[in-house]
Amino acid sequence: MGSWEGQARQLLLDEEEDDEEFFFLLLPAILSFLSEEQSETGAAIESFVEFKRSTAAKTLEALEEKKKHDEDFSIKKCLEELDTIDGLTDEDRSYAMEVFESGFNREVFMSSKNHNVRLFWLKREIKALAAIM
Repeated sequence: MGSWEGQARQLLLDEEEDDEEFFFLLLPAILSFLSEEQSETGAAIESFVEFKRSTAAKTLEALEEKKKHDEDFSIKKCLEELDTIDGLTDEDRSYAMEVFESGFNREVFMSSKNHNVRLFWLKREIKALAAIM
């Protein structure tokens, strides 16, 4: 192998061996870098999933609270309470049903603990409704 071609071939083989050695030296560093990147990506995904879980839990909690609120101030409960009130005519009761179409009115009616105040308020609402009909 004294020719220049042989020497060139040997030089290339030596370089290739050096490249392989260099590659195997760098491989652990490259792999640890890649695993760190994957770890960061995994952490970001986990963080996002936790955020979505938390958001979904808060949404469910808000929906359950709204459902409870709606049940507490339902038309059915208002009508049941209306049946316990003396001093209303059947016509007043029919107007009260329209008064109770408003969620605000149902909440006011059901939240008032003083029965006389509740009756006065309801009569005033019925009178206002009857005036515009």
